[in-house]
Amino acid sequence: MVKNEKLGEQSLTCRARGMTEDITTTHGTVFMASSAELLRQRLPAQDLSRLSLVNHQPRKLKEWVEALPMMNVGETSRLVFQTLQELTRLQVDASERLELLELLRPTVHSLCTALSKHYLNQSVMLPDRATKVATLAQAMQSHLATGYKLAVLASLEKLARKRDPETLRQATTAAHRAISELTGNLLRSTQLYLNTPPNIWMELHTLYLLSAEQQLTLPVADSLNRFTENSTVEEVYIRALLLATCKPNKLRQSEIAQICQLSELWAPLIRLREFSGAGELFVFDLSRDAPPTYRSQAQADASDHVRAIMPTALVEHLNEVLRQAQQGNTKASGESALTPGLLQHLIQAWSELSERSFSRVSHDGTLDISLGLTATHYFLSGKQDFDTMMQGVQNRFMINDADNPFLKAKAVGAQRADDRTGKDVWSMAFGDVETNEQHATKLAFQSQPAEGPDRYDTYQCQIVNISPGGYCVEWSGDVPANVKAGEILGLREAGEAGWSVGVIRWVKQLPGHGAQVGVEVLAPKAKPCGARVVKKTGEASEFMRTLLLPELKAIGRPATLITPTLTFRTGYKLVLKLDDEELKAHLTQQVSTTQSFSQFEFALMRRPSDTAEAAEKIDTQSDDEDFDSIWASL
Repeated sequence: MVKNEKLGEQSLTCRARGMTEDITTTHGTVFMASSAELLRQRLPAQDLSRLSLVNHQPRKLKEWVEALPMMNVGETSRLVFQTLQELTRLQVDASERLELLELLRPTVHSLCTALSKHYLNQSVMLPDRATKVATLAQAMQSHLATGYKLAVLASLEKLARKRDPETLRQATTAAHRAISELTGNLLRSTQLYLNTPPNIWMELHTLYLLSAEQQLTLPVADSLNRFTENSTVEEVYIRALLLATCKPNKLRQSEIAQICQLSELWAPLIRLREFSGAGELFVFDLSRDAPPTYRSQAQADASDHVRAIMPTALVEHLNEVLRQAQQGNTKASGESALTPGLLQHLIQAWSELSERSFSRVSHDGTLDISLGLTATHYFLSGKQDFDTMMQGVQNRFMINDADNPFLKAKAVGAQRADDRTGKDVWSMAFGDVETNEQHATKLAFQSQPAEGPDRYDTYQCQIVNISPGGYCVEWSGDVPANVKAGEILGLREAGEAGWSVGVIRWVKQLPGHGAQVGVEVLAPKAKPCGARVVKKTGEASEFMRTLLLPELKAIGRPATLITPTLTFRTGYKLVLKLDDEELKAHLTQQVSTTQSFSQFEFALMRRPSDTAEAAEKIDTQSDDEDFDSIWASL
């Protein structure tokens, strides 16, 4: 039976047994000895002479593992969990314990993978059953790590008496595995947007320090790795450091797992050195239960137990991967699956600290939120049915028309409308313009509400703080499953009529309460529209929901288009449908992308003829449509 403790708060991985977080010794050897003792204090007593379910002879355990009913995940988990618990209390020497743990480890990882489907890709606030399953996975890996820590300490005691090659190999393998399993628990709590389990960093630092002091530098084979066959203790420790410094709360669960796997390849590119105060980006204190942090945010002085992370070589490598991807020269490797958006995120996270552009101000209010592009489009359009919007007037764009610029080579070099008129694309699309038809049509916001209940839900969240750049909100109670980093949002403060557009930048679970969500405002207003891709053959896709965001001259950002992720690419030609007007355009540059949407700059390829009159009307827009004035503070 697994005790249901809160993940990340009182994790089974990290029960405190008198563990202190600060060590004030200054000499490395004294520090190492005290670290080993502190590590020992958290280990269970060795008070069992045998296992209850299986004979602990390695041959017998191997037969037992091979006979486990792996198709029955629940029963197998129960059997393995009980055996792991007992193995941490079994009276055996270091070499036999290590052999038994190595036999169980692949099965533990297989079970954790099978269990993960119950708690990953779920709501941020997990239901009770999913929480128990996640706690079980955390507990199994915790007991596995505990077994390896026992093997580490016992092997180090043998090394102190005689430094023979076999004992050195065993100590190195045990330290490598202990750090790997602790990193697995760190990964799980990170994917669930929980606080780091207490004491986990203290244990990681201690194992690294002990390994460095004893020169446990041999490469260790790991059949569970995906990209590399061998790695050192330092490299597997660096993988934990990379996981902590990649700003994981701004990433989705699948992206966090992807980074953790690829860190097998990246760890050799990272340098660790003693802190000197000379240009280090990240620093961490081996005597504290804390992850690395940006140097500018830390109060660190040069000492024996303060280290710095130098990711320069890794950043250069990722820049090259991004450059090759943009040129279409992708290699068949794990890195080829990294999206440009994720690459840019990692380069930024490991290059410099982005200072907050605006100060936060506490705010007592509520925010109505729509989740996803479909729902946000619905509310921005005044709750109109999308198909009805797209069928508003007769289609005046004939795909096989002789004047179709998409079928002419010279159309590719068409000028941007704002280059020719001095006005931005947003103004042309949103102002009063004359078309080539005899009758002018005003491109106004449609705000006629649909009758009956809303087709999509809105959620009312409490605002924690606010800045011109966005919000921190608290999502109480049940949290929808698509509250994830990178999700597009519609935003409306209490008492306001109009909706703005934002994106979730980070998520943090508040166990028992809900979640805190960081929201960046992309634009104070947006125009709901439709877009379809026009292929070289002249065929076109169906219209899909898109949002037109205004030009923000104050920060030099042109008008952009929010689109679904999969269908649209840089260079694609498309038709934009705004109310009853259809405009031909092509996507010139991808500004950003997440798993939920992409954002593009675009150029119009054909525009209404009477530009001068349109410009006069644009200049007389009311103040509430002057989006530049709203963002003047930027």
